[in-house]
Amino acid sequence: MYLKMARKGKKRISIWGYLFRVAVAIAAVALFISYISIFFNPSKLWIISLFGLYYIPIVIVNVILLSMAVVRWSASAWLPVIVLLPSLFFLRHFVSFGKEQPATENNYKVITYNVGQYNSGKMDISRKECRRQVASFIEKEEPDVVCLQEFYISDPSQAAGILPTFPYKQHHLIKIRDNYYFGNLIASKRPIVSKGKITFKKSTNLSIYADIKFDRDTIRIYNNHLESYSLSPSALLKRLRNGTRSISDEWKEIHQRMRVSNIKRAHQVDSVLRHIQKSEYKSIICGDFNDTPMSYTYQQLRKVSKDTFLEAGHGFSSTYSFLWPLLRIDYVLVPSDYQVKSHTTPRIRYSDHYPVITEIHKAL
Repeated sequence: MYLKMARKGKKRISIWGYLFRVAVAIAAVALFISYISIFFNPSKLWIISLFGLYYIPIVIVNVILLSMAVVRWSASAWLPVIVLLPSLFFLRHFVSFGKEQPATENNYKVITYNVGQYNSGKMDISRKECRRQVASFIEKEEPDVVCLQEFYISDPSQAAGILPTFPYKQHHLIKIRDNYYFGNLIASKRPIVSKGKITFKKSTNLSIYADIKFDRDTIRIYNNHLESYSLSPSALLKRLRNGTRSISDEWKEIHQRMRVSNIKRAHQVDSVLRHIQKSEYKSIICGDFNDTPMSYTYQQLRKVSKDTFLEAGHGFSSTYSFLWPLLRIDYVLVPSDYQVKSHTTPRIRYSDHYPVITEIHKAL
């Protein structure tokens, strides 16, 4: 009699209940892997880096499943609760509620900006006009140092005349189609005492640096443009719309490019980090890393510096217009003994990237 009552009182789990629990478990495991992906070098285990790249969507899936579990009064709700707890720390890399710090007499303003070859924005203007308007924007901001990536000109001799109020420059340009050139540029209002570059094998991406005199200190500025995924959302949609490629074919190609890019970028950031560690000067690390904070790239460079967004950013940190506000791939990292007064990413439309603007000063 007792056994019969016990069997009747025991709630049977439907097939949908089992599937729901499996989905909760898979999502939890995926989120856990995204947390630990930052510790794995993609050149040795590239597939795990994709979990870091998809961190935000994975978090959203876990939140949805948690909500469903609560509505269903499911005992499986405890799993997404536990696995989401570390996100309280990691999400601050994507959204912040910080505020500007008080001004000091010796603030230095630094801008990093991937200008997209002056051809990637949403404004219907020529490259020449886009370059003029970008220069006008920079001049109004009155920075001490500007780091540009995908800087684009028709003649290398023109680089000296760009941003005329910045008398000191360092650049490295690569010749591309139609006899045009693109690359990285550092422009400074303060003296450059030495400069150089770090080139990467089988890549048009690179890092340049300049040792700049800031009052009594000399600081090395690294302007990085690390390996990109070389994916065009507009081209992808066009191919799918025209029926020239299937979704499965596109999916395979996208992840093949991700594999190659992640491996290349891992080698590149290791090269930059070795160079930084050998420098006699403290370093400000700027540029387009083409990786999110949930990545080996970002975490390696954070070992020797601190992120200006974490120190003084406010709101969403995104620096890339596609899938805004999910992608932060442009950074300014500063020495640990520098204070950050402000960090902003104005949503101007001259490029597919937004500029990162920060003001810093040395702690007393």
